Amino acid sequence: MHALLYDVRKDALKQSKGIEFGEPFFKLIDNLGRLGRIAEEEGLLSLEEAIGKVPTDIKLREEIKWIGDLVILGTDPEEIVEVATAHYWMNDYEDGDALMYYLVLRAFLKMQGHKNGFVVEKFLTFYLPHDEEEKYMAYRKKVYAPEVAKRKSERKNSLFHDDPLFEELTPQRLLLEQEILDADGSDVYTMIRTIDLEGLKNILIGVAADARQKLLNNIASDLVDMLAGDWEHAKYVKEEKGLSKDDIMKSYDAALSIIQKK
Repeated sequence: MHALLYDVRKDALKQSKGIEFGEPFFKLIDNLGRLGRIAEEEGLLSLEEAIGKVPTDIKLREEIKWIGDLVILGTDPEEIVEVATAHYWMNDYEDGDALMYYLVLRAFLKMQGHKNGFVVEKFLTFYLPHDEEEKYMAYRKKVYAPEVAKRKSERKNSLFHDDPLFEELTPQRLLLEQEILDADGSDVYTMIRTIDLEGLKNILIGVAADARQKLLNNIASDLVDMLAGDWEHAKYVKEEKGLSKDDIMKSYDAALSIIQKK
């Protein structure tokens, strides 16, 4: 399997040498990243509906559909690689299309391996030249701007919003929530990896639902499962055991010091 993929990658990189990247590549990577997050959050079967919503003007849309279908049907990864690489050589993909085809194939293989949605997208950006990766991040911010604005207008209250004992935490909590919502996925991912587990639990319990979801989207699925129990019992912890405001404030401060270094 690795040899087949290596040969395709080698040819795709050779074919794409000196090409112009730009929006066609950015749109493809962004949509594959979206599919990766959906697969992670809702399962591989959810890809069928999600792939149907991929823009009709995206490059290699048909390839996205049939390779995605193989993953949805539970086809063995080695069989997917065998079929997909044979298709690559039989259809003489050239220039940017060759690299795009390789990215589509690798993205779905990572989804099938239950990789974090952010990891899928980040992996794809590694195939962009450095200056193009920066342009991609600018493109991504522009694309997601309406969604960010909508989330800000629909801010949900946190678990502590009506608790006078935690009222003094409100300014710091709102600042942290805003930083999380405005941050790139890579900055959020860095914060999650840097902060200690207890601090992460405090943040997940304390912040509003939209900020919490963005954090969960960038946490490995096995860690999410482990944290799920803590979230289910959050009110019990708060009401019966008592949460220290100092501990929560320290968690907020630690997270802000990390994420504001971006």
